[in-house]
Amino acid sequence: MNRWISKKRTGERIRSLLAERDLSVAEIQDKMELESPQAVYKWLHGISLPSVAHLHELSCIFGVSIEEILAAEELESNEDVPETKRK
Repeated sequence: MNRWISKKRTGERIRSLLAERDLSVAEIQDKMELESPQAVYKWLHGISLPSVAHLHELSCIFGVSIEEILAAEELESNEDVPETKRK
């Protein structure tokens, strides 16, 4: 089986962590010193993944490991792997 990081499921995890800790997007933007909230919204909606540096910051803010933020997908065949992820 193939595994890859799911943007959608990772976004769901970030959304869940925000809710569990009663944090808003604006608070994350402020804590991470982001110029706008767009990056956070892109993570939440599964449009993009946080960079390694942002994952580190999020793990410190949420008090969890990076592995607890990222969500892997298991795919049945290579055909299900996004074209950009194929070797």
